[in-house]
Amino acid sequence: MQSTHVQSRKVKLSDFTDPVTTKLAKAGHCAMCHYVATTEAFPLPVHKEEQELSWTCLVKGAEEKEEMIANLEAVEKDLLLKSQLIDYVCA
Repeated sequence: MQSTHVQSRKVKLSDFTDPVTTKLAKAGHCAMCHYVATTEAFPLPVHKEEQELSWTCLVKGAEEKEEMIANLEAVEKDLLLKSQLIDYVCA
């Protein structure tokens, strides 16, 4: 019997080739760490809520940085890249 389960690999910072996207990923991850440390130490792993929280952290990480805000707007249109960034921030 063959398994149909496909294991997804963890998104790494090196997966992002654009330097601005790399900065955005780092800033979003930093905002997530800050959220976890100061607000909710163990957020529930509900997939939809996790995605919304990750996106909120990405937006917060890009605040007041014109280059990252412009990149974030472009990322919103690229569903694959947006998904990778969300996965990176969650990790």
